[in-house]
Amino acid sequence: MSATSSESMDSLVSSLIKSFTSVPCAAIPSILDCILTSTDVSSSSLFDSLLNAFSDLLKGICKQDHGKSSLVQSSYISSFTTSLCHLLKKSGTDTSGLQSFIWRGFLLAMKTINSNDHELLNLIAEQLSDVVIESNTWEVINVSLVPFLLCSVGLSIGVNRNEDSAQNQWSGYLTIQGLGGMQNGSCVDKESIPPLYDSFPLAISCHVLTSLLVASSRSHQTLQRPLDPMVLSGCSAEIFFQTLLWDVCAIAIQMLSKSPDSRFCTIHLLLPFILRTFACDSSFQISLHGQVHVLSRDSFSRNIWKGCLALFTLGPLERRDAYSVLSLYIYILYSKERRGDITLINGVEEFDIRAEQQFWDEIKKGLVAKEAFVRKQSLDILKTLSEHDERQCYTGRTEMNMHERSSISLDLTKKAQWADKEAKSLGVGQVCNVTDDNSSSCQQRWGAFILLYEMLEEYGTHLVEAAWNHQISMLLQFPFPQRSSWSNVYQSQLETLKGMFSWLAVLWERGLCHENPQVRGLIMQSFLSINWEDHGICTDLVPESFIIGPFLQGLNDTVHHREFGEFVSELLSFHLASTSQPLCCMN
Repeated sequence: MSATSSESMDSLVSSLIKSFTSVPCAAIPSILDCILTSTDVSSSSLFDSLLNAFSDLLKGICKQDHGKSSLVQSSYISSFTTSLCHLLKKSGTDTSGLQSFIWRGFLLAMKTINSNDHELLNLIAEQLSDVVIESNTWEVINVSLVPFLLCSVGLSIGVNRNEDSAQNQWSGYLTIQGLGGMQNGSCVDKESIPPLYDSFPLAISCHVLTSLLVASSRSHQTLQRPLDPMVLSGCSAEIFFQTLLWDVCAIAIQMLSKSPDSRFCTIHLLLPFILRTFACDSSFQISLHGQVHVLSRDSFSRNIWKGCLALFTLGPLERRDAYSVLSLYIYILYSKERRGDITLINGVEEFDIRAEQQFWDEIKKGLVAKEAFVRKQSLDILKTLSEHDERQCYTGRTEMNMHERSSISLDLTKKAQWADKEAKSLGVGQVCNVTDDNSSSCQQRWGAFILLYEMLEEYGTHLVEAAWNHQISMLLQFPFPQRSSWSNVYQSQLETLKGMFSWLAVLWERGLCHENPQVRGLIMQSFLSINWEDHGICTDLVPESFIIGPFLQGLNDTVHHREFGEFVSELLSFHLASTSQPLCCMN
């Protein structure tokens, strides 16, 4: 390029950059088209000049003390990215331009953006995805950006270089020589790669990986055009998606056992997309290095559960994250909208977390935890499962010593009617009544349990005082199937007497440990006022751990001995008054 042409290009780029402060991003493509139409400037030369200016801007931001872009700089980043991506689209399948943009623009930009600026992060990631989708250049991303991101995650979480990866590229890109050998020398600024590579934010890496998964999934589902011979021998959107999904699933499982930041990225950035993918497809066949592998919902679910079990054995932060993982897992795979039965894989039933007794034990622990967040997550899990499971309950003969209905009237008292109305108005739910339809009694029991728990969790004494005893009596009067054993663990939760009393113990423990002393008094009074003679063998079903634990601890609560203290105080006052009378007479 001659000196005159160079000066002309510099002047053009300078004017264009100045306009970025006053022109919205949506108008930039039209401005670029006008420039290309009205001048003899080529799109490739304009792209190179803008990329040089963009790279200089980003390097300047990185040298600042905080290393993050300001509001004005973020606006420039958005405008530059929009311009460069538009020019990349006009260049078609020019892979060198895309590689240059990735190394000198995209990665540096993502590093300098504040991780909380989700709008800008999404904008830049979507713009790159649009370029790749339109030009069908997944192979370029597969051999450049993906290995970089995977290795960046590996360095952040301390993954062993020898650990297995779908693409087997963990160790191949941990050195500048590996990066240099992968890319053309003209496309990679080798001096900028090591600091960028070693300190690339984990959250940004996970964000970009998820964006690529979303884009490739959308691309292979919507594009109906035949593949080019180059794509057939390289990497189509479908192949890219499946291979990357394999790696991201492996990363997500590993990150569960790492630092709190790693688990945060897994829960909020990786797992939502992975689980929604498995909610639609139970398995994928993936060809890697000439071998066919199967990535299944069954194996991923088992690994998720193993990870949660490990977290449950650790401290409160780890337990909190385990409940967050389970809440997300249940919400997506067992939601009301997704009612498919558990499938069979090679004749073996797919993993069902509801069949794990320890799952239910941990939910019970979560419901009585001191931390409100954990209690809320546990309750959300129960609500989702109760809405999902609308199968018909056993409709045979029913036990009747709970079977023998209590002489208590089932008609709502005036006070209970008020409580029912109050509960509905507050969105707590509705007071459940016993019906003779055994097929719906299981749902009613869960409804009653959730209502009682929400009374304790969300509101003061008025609902507990009005409706607690009534609802407890309803639970004690539900019909139960006369069946000694159940084929699944989750069927025995509230559909057997033993199971029901284990959940009643959860309610009693939560009530006896309530923050409001008046509520604690009401729950203790309710428990002690139950006429156990009317319920036969049910006295033996109250969990021993509850009696010798929360119940005995509750008996030591001074709120339950207030009347006794007042009696002693009155007796002492009377005694003092009596003994002081003779002294008064002597004076």
